[in-house]
Amino acid sequence: MNTKPDEIQMALWLEDELEGAERDQLDAWAAGHPELLQQRDELRAWKGWMKQALPVAESVPQPEFFQARVSREIRTLDAARESSAVVARGGGWRGILLPVASAAGMAFCFWLGGRYGNGVGGAVAAGTAAQPVMASGALTPVLYTPESQVAAHAFNSDGAAATVIVLEGVDAMPDSFEVPDSAAREGSREATADNLPTS
Repeated sequence: MNTKPDEIQMALWLEDELEGAERDQLDAWAAGHPELLQQRDELRAWKGWMKQALPVAESVPQPEFFQARVSREIRTLDAARESSAVVARGGGWRGILLPVASAAGMAFCFWLGGRYGNGVGGAVAAGTAAQPVMASGALTPVLYTPESQVAAHAFNSDGAAATVIVLEGVDAMPDSFEVPDSAAREGSREATADNLPTS
């Protein structure tokens, strides 16, 4: 091989991924470049150290959870691609009409809010400030969950000295599951059946 190989061939050669005639040609070309041979030897040594330091295979904890998260991210990316394709197809006069219509709608809403937001017909008695309208009942907080089939309920547990969140619609975690170190907090208490309040 008289000509310099491209970057892909060089990367495959450095990773020992080439086979047969292609590998032999690159070996012959690299014989005139000792810095590349040294780089390949260092990479081989590094791979050997990594094989000794890391386990060959390790099972993923909670593979269903991991797979569900990956699938959800793929669906999100696909939906984003589809919406950007729809926007790209809607060019031309629609691309100009949409911002103009949005601006007109916003202006109308501001006008309407200024006219009717401070009382009937925009009239406010002199010397009085507009009072915020409060709902007749107390506002109750709602716990948001991104999955529509999952319901969340929270309560304070004096026995556990914590706020307990109960998720309905989620499969129970097996007893063998261990919380990763990154999720554990200093001084946290584990909620058990003994220190949870009964309803």
